[in-house]
Amino acid sequence: MLPHFVDCRAGAALTALFVGLCSSLGTDAALAGLSSAGDSVRLTAHRAVYDLSLDEDEGSGISALTGRIVFESLGNACDGYSETLRFVTRSQDRNGTSVVTDLQSSTFEFNDAFDFVQRTLVNGKEVEDIRGRALRSQDTAHVALERPSEKSVDITVPVLFPNEHMRTVIAAARTGEHFVQVDVFDGSENGETASPVTTVIGAA
Repeated sequence: MLPHFVDCRAGAALTALFVGLCSSLGTDAALAGLSSAGDSVRLTAHRAVYDLSLDEDEGSGISALTGRIVFESLGNACDGYSETLRFVTRSQDRNGTSVVTDLQSSTFEFNDAFDFVQRTLVNGKEVEDIRGRALRSQDTAHVALERPSEKSVDITVPVLFPNEHMRTVIAAARTGEHFVQVDVFDGSENGETASPVTTVIGAA
């Protein structure tokens, strides 16, 4: 039986998409312009729950799968933004062996600072624990990792953090933009790299 989630505080850096760059602007200038545009967007605190089930087995070897995703977003521009995610699945192979995977992640984002925690457990045993903080200065993000080991990493491309990214997407969509690619830092990939994120926005 899957656990029942009540006010889970282990949430995550799931990032959405992004939106159009003006071709007349350089990448850095366009990124700064879109980021500033996102400052006008106010997000409403919300919590979403998704129940999952296996539609069909396409040769994966999994005979059954159930799961649940719980995502929560809280905060505002004055106090900062926190996002939490918990993603639990129970899968069963054709031999009847069950595996429960439990992903728990949380982030706190305020201006140019971003704290992140991500844990993964398989059958109750921890297999991943990533924790750290990113501080952004001009075009560089300095990442101080606590786990899996203490180390410092500099990301030398302009990045957006996840909530900032989402607000920027909304702002760009409001202006009719349809496509953009940008680098987003969300603490994934062991917290050592930014991910290029491409967004396509359709018509309203």
